[in-house]
Amino acid sequence: MIHDELRNKIRGNIVPLPAQFNDDLSLNYDSYKKHLVFLLSNGVKNIYLGLAASEFKYMTLQERLKVTELTVKEAKGKAIILAQPVGGGCIESFISEAKAMTELGADVLVIKPIDLVEDQKFFSSSYRRRTYASSRKEVDSFIINFFKQIAKVTGGSIVFHDKPFHSFELVEQILAIENVVGYKSHETEPWTRQELYRRFGERVACFDGLGKTDQLWSLCWGAKARHTCWSWFDPKRDQHFVDLINKGDIKAAVALVNEEWDFVNAILSTGFHGYKIAMGLLGLPFGPVRIPGGNTDLQGRETIKNALIKMGYLK
Repeated sequence: MIHDELRNKIRGNIVPLPAQFNDDLSLNYDSYKKHLVFLLSNGVKNIYLGLAASEFKYMTLQERLKVTELTVKEAKGKAIILAQPVGGGCIESFISEAKAMTELGADVLVIKPIDLVEDQKFFSSSYRRRTYASSRKEVDSFIINFFKQIAKVTGGSIVFHDKPFHSFELVEQILAIENVVGYKSHETEPWTRQELYRRFGERVACFDGLGKTDQLWSLCWGAKARHTCWSWFDPKRDQHFVDLINKGDIKAAVALVNEEWDFVNAILSTGFHGYKIAMGLLGLPFGPVRIPGGNTDLQGRETIKNALIKMGYLK
């Protein structure tokens, strides 16, 4: 029953929780708490502890578990917590971290299968078995077994993080696992994404990690939610975007997207740290990033500030 309930609660905006670091790049727990209060008080119902946007890939296992514990405690049932285990390159470490996150109270595990890697070359040519191919049934069997083991050991609800897209057949088999409540796509090819949401949008909570222009179509095609960092500083505008599409006012949703291009361009030149700079300029807790080379310079800060002024956030 809990899996069915979660399928119906993963809706609207799924907001990755930004990492909060001190200047020495240690975790700033006080800033985490303050930002969570802001998000929850502004209606955020799904908080995602993710590999990239939450910088989990740049944290130790102990840090990831501490952030999961803090988030669950601060949310106090006000939001669904989706946590993404990183693992250590083997299925045992992956499952151990997933189990620990479930025991700490994470509602949903976001699971990205272990990547296929064959980087070696022969006669200066890459091995052709280095990437996924649906014809290699042993690969499908490994991925399906991977999800079944996590479901069995943790008992938790799972979102299948499919990046890159594998095949409709594999998606079908994974979504047939009782614990799987959602599907996250990063497929940029329009027909494939439309077909994914057409086939599976009524069965599980489908969403993607693409940009707002793509997500406008995704929501029209059957996606139930969207991954978004805009809520880091303006959750209400993000919710308004979803509400417009749900009401069928696509023209107004497009107009809202078109208003944001100056800020979009600023983020494209500054990365995740640009979002954090925006948070700081708007009085929210912020700090540096651990992403190598990811901290923006003074010019980047001015670019973010000017974009916020043009949008009316600052004077």
